[in-house]
Amino acid sequence: MGIDIKVLLSIAAVVMVVVMLVAMVITQSRHRHQAAVREQLQNLNTQYRKLNNVLRSLPEGYLSSELRDFIYQALLQNIRAQVKLKPDQEKYLISDYEQLTTERAHAKQHPPKASIPNLKPEEINLHRHTLKALFLFIKRNYETGHMDKPAAEKMMRQVEIKLVETAVRFFTGHGEQCLQSQNYQEACRAFQKGLDSITASRHASEFKQEELALRNQLGMAKQQWQDHRQEMSSSQAEKLAEGMESLVEDQDSWKKKNVYD
Repeated sequence: MGIDIKVLLSIAAVVMVVVMLVAMVITQSRHRHQAAVREQLQNLNTQYRKLNNVLRSLPEGYLSSELRDFIYQALLQNIRAQVKLKPDQEKYLISDYEQLTTERAHAKQHPPKASIPNLKPEEINLHRHTLKALFLFIKRNYETGHMDKPAAEKMMRQVEIKLVETAVRFFTGHGEQCLQSQNYQEACRAFQKGLDSITASRHASEFKQEELALRNQLGMAKQQWQDHRQEMSSSQAEKLAEGMESLVEDQDSWKKKNVYD
């Protein structure tokens, strides 16, 4: 018994619809996968750029050898993740990986000496933001399970201490600049912020000497501000007195003129 042509056409139509649906699902799945890969690559590129900025922008010796090596490790892991997502760029990425590995080995063998370079307040402020970005990176790595608690806490502690040290230097320098320009109110505010950066830190006990120095500077700035206001008040009082004397002399002169007229 032959199969009805209408049945064959119906089956063919159903098969075509199924094939189209499967093709659509595959296409959508491929698009979603490609979008996810693009997002991963974008995140990796952003992370690499920020980490590289931390490594390159901070002065030599500003970070401990341990923190610098941590950044090198994170950069190398980043490149390995990119290789899996960009096989067409594998050659260039491997070259970057090898160069960074060599640089890391050299840094281990020749660690820079810890130093406190002379920096302008605006430069110090930029370094504060760079350190904050590093702190957040370490914290996220711990929260996502990429670092164990002891290692993360050790790294975060080092960054926190450096942040306090940097904040103290920034606000101290800014306060001293304000004193030179006789902006006493802003100077007091700067020294107070420097103190706050110490007292708000859980590592305040390690900055007792800096805290004492800032308190002394704040006290002297307040005294200078008070002396300046008193001087200004005295000067204004003298000017007012001189003005009154001139007015009296003018009045006397007018009277004398009337008498002789």
